Amino acid sequence: MATPTPRVQVPRSATRGEVIEIKTLIEHPMETGLRLDSNGEVIPRKIINEFICRYNGEVVFRTDLHEAVAANPFISFSLRATTSGRLDFIWNEDLANPSDGPFNPWSCKTEGTPMRPLLKRWTRREIGRLAAFTLLAPHVARSQSRPKVLVVGGGSGGATLANCLSDGAVSDVTIIEPKRAYTTCFFSNLYLAGLRTFAELTHSYDALARRPGVTMIHDVATMIDPATRTVRLGGGATLSYDRLVVAAGSAIREDTIEGYDAAAMHLMPHAWKAGEQTLTLRRQLESMADGGLFVMVAPPDPFPCPPAPYERVSLIAAYFKQHKPRSKIIVIDAKNTFVGQDLFEDAWNRYYPGMIEWLPAQFTGGVKAVEPGMLTLRTEEDRFKAAVVNVIPAHRAGDLARQTGLADASSWCPVDPLTFESRLQPAIHVVGDAIIGGDMPKTAFGASSQAKACAVAIAAAFAGKETATPRLTNTCYVHLTAADAWRNASQFEPVAGRIKAVHVNISRVSDSVETRRGVAREAVDWYETFTKELFG
Repeated sequence: MATPTPRVQVPRSATRGEVIEIKTLIEHPMETGLRLDSNGEVIPRKIINEFICRYNGEVVFRTDLHEAVAANPFISFSLRATTSGRLDFIWNEDLANPSDGPFNPWSCKTEGTPMRPLLKRWTRREIGRLAAFTLLAPHVARSQSRPKVLVVGGGSGGATLANCLSDGAVSDVTIIEPKRAYTTCFFSNLYLAGLRTFAELTHSYDALARRPGVTMIHDVATMIDPATRTVRLGGGATLSYDRLVVAAGSAIREDTIEGYDAAAMHLMPHAWKAGEQTLTLRRQLESMADGGLFVMVAPPDPFPCPPAPYERVSLIAAYFKQHKPRSKIIVIDAKNTFVGQDLFEDAWNRYYPGMIEWLPAQFTGGVKAVEPGMLTLRTEEDRFKAAVVNVIPAHRAGDLARQTGLADASSWCPVDPLTFESRLQPAIHVVGDAIIGGDMPKTAFGASSQAKACAVAIAAAFAGKETATPRLTNTCYVHLTAADAWRNASQFEPVAGRIKAVHVNISRVSDSVETRRGVAREAVDWYETFTKELFG
């Protein structure tokens, strides 16, 4: 089997703080498994599904490639030089089956630095690993003042940005986050269905706090003063910044459904902020009698993780099927369509026939009011009384962002898609759920991708350079059962001042059972890799 040939273009050297462009091209057929040869036989699937760049052993760039990517993939990205070191480039291949034959990983040497091959499990092989140039960075005197970057929020966006700007070579990074550990919203629906423990969703900040150049303060940011470039904390301290990144996510609106306020949330949890709300909903589901009715109120667009309400319905149905088979589910939606609707409805008919009823807004008019003490919801014409109610209301940018003047009349934050700097307040960047994201959905992986682009832009600003055009990515895995999942992998670019989708690859209803099982296994690997990248 011929060894694919990778090519890499990098500068011969770079000064500390300089943002450099890296280009790589690899010869590869990218066979999808859908084409036929001249004999009418299916050409086996063989694609590069992952590219990784490591800088001194740390992952600084990673992207997923999918079936729609053309042969001989070309990748271009930007990187900030922080210290002398080595770049490693790794291409991983996804094989259709182990009968495709053995493969001997190869390595090559650049500047006399040997690389060790790394074997993967049989479904993947590392087809290329290449060591590139040494970054030559001048020494920065310890007494030299470094710019200060404050990050409000320690979720996927904030953690990614701190990781990208850490080591203290170019800036000092301080994260302001009230919690001592981060609980992921993604994969929390698996916890609700009893398929994952709460501990498996919770990740300590200890490793992130130990990174060079990173300071973590467990407090609440209560006020931002753009004029003086300061942030006031709940504990009384005031911190100054040269650049501020608000990565605090979105907030639940309490003004869209009559009666749904902070008190109602204890009886009708939204469970859209992972933590106590998630635990509450799980306890309610466990204590519900067999034959009870579970009602979900699905929110209007935009909101974080668009497929997640329907994944939640699917996994709760899986839990009911096993433990409370006479129970029913009604979804009262504020929309007339939803993301992945064909995939969900196909799964509901196959796995949970007669259990799930979805009511679009054009039928009910949406939920107008709730009576928490009675576990009752009112639409324009009907009343629904349930055993367990999960209300997911409309969202908007968080209170701090809106109080600071970062949000416009839409209640979301307009940003420059090249740098993620606010269009309303200079020297303040916003990443994640709070932004007006164009075609890019509000997801944890999307927030991380935006944070990487934002970090490059901040480093370029400190160096007095223009930032390169970012290539943004989003990968989302959605479970229909424990062993059946689908994937949405997309790429985005700034186009005419907004974020535009340039490539979308989504699973199909026609996918085979084994393909879906493979995606479910892949989802678990993705979760472990992503959270390790964020929190160590």
